[in-house]
Amino acid sequence: QGGNGLQYGSPGSVFSQNKQTGAQELRFASRHDPEKVATFDLTGDYRNYNLLVVGVNVNAHDVTLGSAYFGSSNYSPNIYLNNIVVDNLAIDTSGHVTSAGSINITSSFDFDRAQVASMKTWSLPANKDLVVDNFIYEMQGDEVWDSLIIQNTGKVTHSVGALTDSGADGVVL
Repeated sequence: QGGNGLQYGSPGSVFSQNKQTGAQELRFASRHDPEKVATFDLTGDYRNYNLLVVGVNVNAHDVTLGSAYFGSSNYSPNIYLNNIVVDNLAIDTSGHVTSAGSINITSSFDFDRAQVASMKTWSLPANKDLVVDNFIYEMQGDEVWDSLIIQNTGKVTHSVGALTDSGADGVVL
């Protein structure tokens, strides 16, 4: 068992370190039947790692990350984020991305094919532009963006029962 409760050495896990640069990479990948895919529970401080998680459901909570990539192989995992700080976040999966608590992305983020439910509590880098490019974004309530660009089969929708800040049915963008 490795630090912060991660199961290093379990099937599909790989840790590597570049001896010249010192860069560390931690990978978890599953090629198993989706029915048998367990949820990867991620918590702790991993700001010095490049984290790659492929084909595994993820429950990331109370965690600090350097770079994180969540993707899919033969299985489209579901990603749950709660109280995280991450420099660079990339999600490339047709699974669902849900969140709670604060999500602080300090440098860059990129979503492809994901269905993302509400970024209302997310802190994004620089300008607050939302580009919905080839993924579905689901609003949970009122949200404010400097600009909104929808392209390449991207969609913006809202959850059933969503309310505006004033309590009315629907959402305001």
